[in-house]
Amino acid sequence: MNILITGGAGYIGAATSYLLLNKKIKPVIIDKLVHKKKSIFLKKSLFFKTNISNLNLVKKIIKKYKINCVMHFAAFKNVEESILNPRKYYDNNYLITKKFINCCKESGIKYFIFSSSAAVYGNIKKNKKVLENSALKPISIYGLTKKKIEQHLYKISDKNFYFFSLRYFNVLGADKHLRYGPIGLKNNSFSNNLYKAVISNKVFKIFGDNHNTLDGTPVRDFIHIDDLANIHYKSLVYLKTYKKSQICNCGYGKAYSIKEVVDKISKNKKINFAYSFTKKRSGDISYMVADVRKLNKIINWKPKHSDLKKMIFSEFRWNKQMNK
Repeated sequence: MNILITGGAGYIGAATSYLLLNKKIKPVIIDKLVHKKKSIFLKKSLFFKTNISNLNLVKKIIKKYKINCVMHFAAFKNVEESILNPRKYYDNNYLITKKFINCCKESGIKYFIFSSSAAVYGNIKKNKKVLENSALKPISIYGLTKKKIEQHLYKISDKNFYFFSLRYFNVLGADKHLRYGPIGLKNNSFSNNLYKAVISNKVFKIFGDNHNTLDGTPVRDFIHIDDLANIHYKSLVYLKTYKKSQICNCGYGKAYSIKEVVDKISKNKKINFAYSFTKKRSGDISYMVADVRKLNKIINWKPKHSDLKKMIFSEFRWNKQMNK
């Protein structure tokens, strides 16, 4: 299996690339290195500094290295930014990505694994686990672009082109050997914002205490980065074995409110921070927890991580190393 990974120097792309290398699979990686930090592992891979809009180079890479599978991670990922700058997200995450997918199919790619998101669902009326066949009503441009790409993949899939769309819930954690983790303190994830509050001794802001949840704060389903990387590998094995396109949720199916998580972390005697509530962010979903029975069944997947505190502290260690 010859694999091309887009965004292979990013958070999830790097984790998946490491996993493939450990399985003696040497991927070809393209990444425009937005964060200007080239991971050491890239020296073990075939790496091209470019982006997916360079279709001529993409075609040459596919042909030269006889690529038959693409794992597509490259995208803009900030939900709130997508609302403030919708054209940027629509152009890159939909229009450019659609052209890239068409190029892949025309160049003979047989298997395509797509990084989708739980943002495709939007707000769930009843606070219950969401199924893959639930209505798709995204409330952000980011979620809309993921929905539209899934629809395009479904439209063009055939006996020569199969896809596996993975709808990520909240990805968390870093490698225990600190080889990869979230890129950059500027990203607006829950764990990064919490870390910044801890190291600067500032008040951590919880976005909204008036959500339609038990304690009024958003409820999320977290998944460790290593478990998500393993899902990508198992999805590839599934496509190669069964030759059937699929869409699956990627989470643990466990519900945690943001306040609940913050209270857990604050009990650590080595950490000193306070928190307060501020207004909801644009595009924030109140309740989002995955039903993962389909994923567990079709790829025979079970998570290896379960301790949420350990997952968060692994990110803290990663951020500390990255910002020495």
